Order: sequence, then C-alpha cells, then structure tokens
Amino acid sequence: EEMCFLRESINTFFPCLQNNSKKGLYSFLIKNGVDAHLALLLLERANNMDELRELLETELKISRTSFFDEKGFVFYGLPGAGKTTTIFKMGKLFRESKEKFIIVSLDRSICSVARIKEMALKLKCDAKVLKDLKELYRIVHNNSNKVKLLIDTPGDSNMRFVSELKDLLKDSSVKRCYLVDASMSTQSSIKAFKTVDLTAVDCIGFTKLDLAYPYGTVYNLSVFSGKPVSFLTSGSCE
Repeated sequence: EEMCFLRESINTFFPCLQNNSKKGLYSFLIKNGVDAHLALLLLERANNMDELRELLETELKISRTSFFDEKGFVFYGLPGAGKTTTIFKMGKLFRESKEKFIIVSLDRSICSVARIKEMALKLKCDAKVLKDLKELYRIVHNNSNKVKLLIDTPGDSNMRFVSELKDLLKDSSVKRCYLVDASMSTQSSIKAFKTVDLTAVDCIGFTKLDLAYPYGTVYNLSVFSGKPVSFLTSGSCE
C-alpha cells in the first residue's frame, strides 16, 4: 500500500514521468549527470530526443565573443582547477596568432613562480609575479589597450581573490572567469560556488573534460550560476 501511495504521489507531482518515452529521456539525463530537478523541468518542455537536444542548446549559456577579441582574462578557481594550465594553452594560441600578451601571477609560492617563469620562456612572452594588488591595478590600466593580459590567482578554497579583485577590475575590460574541474561532482562544485560572490564573475569555464564522466555538471552549473560558459578544455599543457 505504501508503494502504491508513493507511485501515485510521484505521478501527481511529476506527470511527465507517466509517459514511457519521457521516462527513457529522464533516465538518459540522470545517467549523464543532469540534476534530477533540472531533468524534470526539461521534460516538461521536451517530448523526444531531438527536442531535448534543441532545448539544451538553447538553455546552455555560452559566451558569444571570441576570446581573441577579449582584452584579457583573470582566472579564479579551487587548487588544481587548471588555472595556470589554461593560461598556458591560451598563451600558445595567442602566440600562434601573433598576439601580444603578458602573463601576470598573484601567486608568490615557490612552485608557482618557477612554473610561471618556465611558461614565459616557452611562450617567449613577458611574465610578472606581483607583490600586491596595487601593482596589478597599474598593469591592468596601463596595458589593457596595448596587450592582452592573462592573470593567474592562487588556488584558494575560500576564493578570497574573487572579492578582493571585484572593485579593482570592475571598470577594466579584463574578463573575470571562474574555472571548474569538470570531473568534480555537481554537489562539490555547487558547494564551492556558494563561497563565491558571483556578481564579481563574468563567466565560467570547465577544465579536465577528458577526466569527466558524465558531462551533466556543465549544464547544471551553467543553470545554477546563471553565468555563460567561456571555456571547455581537456588534457595537459602539452
């Protein structure tokens, strides 16, 4: 009797699951990591796989501006999210397109300084490791119209640099990007998001797609954050 009551309750609250074809779509979404609540909302408007694909493409917010047209980026994220690696990959693309750029780091740890210097040698570009935010302010406002800036921040579980740079970068053309390890669970990613002032973030990016399965986290966080996706990357620096 309790099972029958539960089934009837589910049918009442989620009428879309009474349709066998939609049950299959629901299972497909859950299997691919889409949040259960978001999956149900999708199925209220999609009746088959083609409609579902079109709906996902519509709802997944994507930055429409090519990163070649941006003046620069500052990357935030948890330790190991791939901030420095993403900067190196972007630097390679800028180098190939003969764009002028500078790598700037706010991380003064020994390992980070060594890696930034190594990147600068490989990319044949200038790199600066800064002592404080006043130096960053001067660099941003003196160079944003001359060269592209790729700014790295320390991996910090409290994301303190997101708030500290909010006012400093608010009048600049540097895009503020929050990077997420795509192999993290949605729950862990949302927990990290809750520590961030999203008004200080312009877009989000996903790294380590080669290690991620499934990819539902990309959709989930796009919806939950309300921010457009700017980057999808995989693999190492090389």
